[in-house]
Amino acid sequence: MVTKPSLPKPVQKLVVDGAYATKRNLTLIRTTDTRIAAESAALNKKLEFEEKLTHAKIAADVGVRMVELAGRTKMSKADLAVKIAMTTLSVGTQAFTAYQQQQRLMKESRAAADRRAEELEEQFARSLQAMDRKAALELMVARQRIADAQYPFEAGPGALASNLALAYTPGTLPLLLVMSPAAHHDVDGTRWKGISARAEMELQEYHTRTLLRPVLADRSFTWPNRPLYEGDLAGRPTIVLGSKVTRERLTVWLGGCHLDPAASPPVQDSFDVLKLGYLDAHVWTPELVAHVNATSSLPQIFEIPQPGSDPILLDRLNQEAAARAIALCAVAAMDAYYLLTKPGYDEQIDHAVRAAALFGEDWPVDQTLPLWQLADPAYHLLHRARRYLRSGDEAAAELETCLALNILAGHRTVPLDATTDELAREAVHGSAARHHLRLATAILSELPDTRDAAATLRHALQTMPDQPGIEASRDDDLL
Repeated sequence: MVTKPSLPKPVQKLVVDGAYATKRNLTLIRTTDTRIAAESAALNKKLEFEEKLTHAKIAADVGVRMVELAGRTKMSKADLAVKIAMTTLSVGTQAFTAYQQQQRLMKESRAAADRRAEELEEQFARSLQAMDRKAALELMVARQRIADAQYPFEAGPGALASNLALAYTPGTLPLLLVMSPAAHHDVDGTRWKGISARAEMELQEYHTRTLLRPVLADRSFTWPNRPLYEGDLAGRPTIVLGSKVTRERLTVWLGGCHLDPAASPPVQDSFDVLKLGYLDAHVWTPELVAHVNATSSLPQIFEIPQPGSDPILLDRLNQEAAARAIALCAVAAMDAYYLLTKPGYDEQIDHAVRAAALFGEDWPVDQTLPLWQLADPAYHLLHRARRYLRSGDEAAAELETCLALNILAGHRTVPLDATTDELAREAVHGSAARHHLRLATAILSELPDTRDAAATLRHALQTMPDQPGIEASRDDDLL
């Protein structure tokens, strides 16, 4: 059975109140019209009765006078006729005067009735206008109340921006991370309860390094979210992260705003980046649990779940792993932002991948970002070389290092006739900074001497005089 969506209770109340108000208005209109019509009919009947009564009085008065005159005097018929005519003329004159007065009274009565009707209409119009203003105000208040009830932060729009302004001067706020609490679409979502708060705790170390400012919202929300953007996030580089639980499966989504300086519009839509299932007890081997304990940011020690053991042990392990996986997604987005905007940025993804344990095993070496759009492409290549080296791919590590030095030497393509000595010399005298040379030397020192290019580059860099360079440099011709 399909259920129709119901309106929020404040809106339902407004609709009911509006219906009652309309009914009252219609009743008032009908009552006013009926009263005016009844007053007009009564006034007309009264005037007609008074007119007939006046005519009857005149006729009776003339008859009585004639009878009295004929009885008191012995007038001739001609004199009597003249007297009757004169009396009739006098009475007629009085009657005409009375008629004129009657007409004037009727005209005044109709004018008074018309004025009364106009006053009632004006009063009714003013009443309607007042009711409309009241209804509009109540509707606006109800909409604002509904919006506040749905706003991600209970303090309302602008509170987050105001609170951050107390702690940070303009330009000093790290990259902001706004987290939506997990939205539970299951009847029973207790297995993932508190997962968002635990993920926020996992990200606090990046707050300590002033790389990220995580903030957990009070209510779940979706993204894009116009009230949230206009109320607190406009103009602020922000990662927006959330999760949802459906059929005991946790889905992590990412969005943001102002993350790419060249992007238009400034809001980046949300998309799913990770799906996690609830892992059974047999997955949690002693080695995996030991790795979780060794990389935990909390003093808590997780136990290996055994058949018949307390189910809460398995829940805690799954929650811990999921929280680290959510943190891994946030760190990947943070790295992507700083790679686009900050030269000499030390990437943090490797630490997050190790902490994510089982969920970080298949994380890619590369961020798949356009190399020539990065703020420091050579330094990113050196980070990739270190990851290849740790994964055991020495050839790829050597190649990435050579590509990084080639970029620092000012070449877009690798010169076919250039030797490794020349490449190292050009890189050192080119745009290489201390952080480039330090990481390149560390990578080359870990590569075996059997890698000819790596050995030659290592020797060339170690025998060259120290070149101070700058800590954060960038060749604008490479953009």
